[in-house]
Amino acid sequence: MGTLGKALGVGGAFIAGSGTLREFLLNRARSFIFTTGSPPALAAGAHAALRILEDEGWRRHRLRKNAEHLRSGIAALGHPVDPALAG
Repeated sequence: MGTLGKALGVGGAFIAGSGTLREFLLNRARSFIFTTGSPPALAAGAHAALRILEDEGWRRHRLRKNAEHLRSGIAALGHPVDPALAG
C-alpha cells in the first residue's frame, strides 16, 4: 500500500498485489465498497507526476541537496536534527 499525497502531490492511495488479493479486496473490504471512487483528474495527476519522476531525475537530486542544506543549516544553529522514520 502506498499513498500519493506527499511524493506525488495528489490525493489517494494504491495497493499493489496479486489478482487474488484484488478480488478479495473488491469483495470483502467494506471501506472500499462504500467509498466513492477517485475522480479521473487525480489519476491523471498521479500519472503525470510519475512520468516527471522517471524523466526528470535532476529534480530528486536537487531536492536531496536542498534537504541536506536545510539540515546542515539547522544543525549549525545548534538544533539537533533527528530524522523520524514512520511506517
